[in-house]
Amino acid sequence: MRGAARFLDRAIKSGKPVVILPHTIRGHVETIASLENGLIFCRDQESQHFVSSVCGRPALLAHDMAFSIDTTRYGLWTALDMPAAVRAASESRTLYAFRRDSEAQARQHWALPSNNVDLSVTARTVGDDRASFLVQAAAFLTQVAQFDRIFTDRLHVAIAGALLGRSVVMFDNDYGKNAAIYRLSLQERFDCVEFFPSVSAYEETRGPLHRAAEFAL
Repeated sequence: MRGAARFLDRAIKSGKPVVILPHTIRGHVETIASLENGLIFCRDQESQHFVSSVCGRPALLAHDMAFSIDTTRYGLWTALDMPAAVRAASESRTLYAFRRDSEAQARQHWALPSNNVDLSVTARTVGDDRASFLVQAAAFLTQVAQFDRIFTDRLHVAIAGALLGRSVVMFDNDYGKNAAIYRLSLQERFDCVEFFPSVSAYEETRGPLHRAAEFAL
């Protein structure tokens, strides 16, 4: 919702009907409340409650759109097409895909592994047309498919791993988005996905996430 707020403000001012596809919504009360000619889909129950009770707008509940992807329709890229960092990381068959942006949880007691690859960044393509989006989706799925075990706080890396049947350990982001979507869409549907609220919670029961020699500040 952070990146979409300005666009939504412009769309509302245009007076045209607005449909918000499954989204996590926190804050932006005035913007959501002013949406008189539109329909809102939320991808977690917390967002639905927020929109309905705080913003005074009806909201429908739906799974994230990524769950509708048919992974069998995308031809896989060859290893030569993938970024060097992904090829190098795939040698261990274990992916560490942790975000480095403002949604990342504070890392007070652990550091990113040196072979961390934020696939949500590396798989991006230039272009906003349908063909570019299809290429980006194929590249993203192909990169995730190179790994057997995935540790991530990136929602769509976790979803892609689940759809591909990989073993996924999913962690929360900084405001509970991942936890809420896990409860609605992953917990009962994908046995291959485990969820932990933080890396610290994981390490309390499973031990170190990775060897100390792999740490990269």
